[in-house]
Amino acid sequence: MIDFDNWDGGGGEAFDAWRESVEAQKPGLIDRLVIETTPSGGRHVVYRCEAPVSGNTKLAQRWIESGGPEPIVVGAKEYVPRRDAASGVWHAAVTMIETRGEGGLFLCAPSDGYELVQGDLAEPPEITAEERDVLLGAA
Repeated sequence: MIDFDNWDGGGGEAFDAWRESVEAQKPGLIDRLVIETTPSGGRHVVYRCEAPVSGNTKLAQRWIESGGPEPIVVGAKEYVPRRDAASGVWHAAVTMIETRGEGGLFLCAPSDGYELVQGDLAEPPEITAEERDVLLGAA
């Protein structure tokens, strides 16, 4: 599963750009995947792969500067800033896109706040290793 967090309230900016990139590289692949919305407005993209996959992996992060060590809330999540030793700037790493791979767990529909948009979670499509590389590379 690829998890797109909607931490900035921007309506899935990372997801939309990802979808356009995948469609340009492999037309029709997006239409085969299972997609659901999350309570925060993010997206889950679910599939099975013919080849073994790794565990959970962070694919994209942003640094959010803060004024000090006090926790900051971004979207629905709380982050503890760290001070950069070289610059002295306080910041928190906010994950935008990550995977849930071998051994990873995630909540999904029909859990509260999750809504299936496309496909069937009981029968996720099987994709090739090449198609998975396209999905992860675009992320």
